[in-house]
Amino acid sequence: MVDSPYYSCQVVCYAEAFDFTTLTETLLASGRGASYRNVFYVELEHGSYAIFPFGVAVYWNLRNEVINRLAQDMCHFAIAPLPSKKVDHFSYIDGCDKNRFSSDHIQLVNTEQMTLLAISHALAQPTKLSVLELQAKNTIEETSAIPRKLAETGST
Repeated sequence: MVDSPYYSCQVVCYAEAFDFTTLTETLLASGRGASYRNVFYVELEHGSYAIFPFGVAVYWNLRNEVINRLAQDMCHFAIAPLPSKKVDHFSYIDGCDKNRFSSDHIQLVNTEQMTLLAISHALAQPTKLSVLELQAKNTIEETSAIPRKLAETGST
């Protein structure tokens, strides 16, 4: 493994979804980034980020101030914004012999665009899934009295 510094990666679920067509058109018109199938990818001077239509963005090596500014821009395209965003933090290093995950640390062979896009997909999906699982849990808890009341009284 090459002696490289550790970098930061953040995965944030902002909403149930983004108006991805409008978001993509807006970003393309501004000359920022590239659109791929179900992802928009932007390279900046010191990092990059990927935006997914299911309301998640993955930030690579960007400072919190930059992430907050980008989040404000993206929230204009949010469909059903979450009451509180779900954030997962990872550290990563590049120059490794193979790509792998270890707890909250990612080892990468390189930081080429396609590598980061593939890993971004791998990180975005479980973050979104954890949001959906929490929503399902809350719905079950909120409606738990219904079957009990039906059993006791025959009506709700």
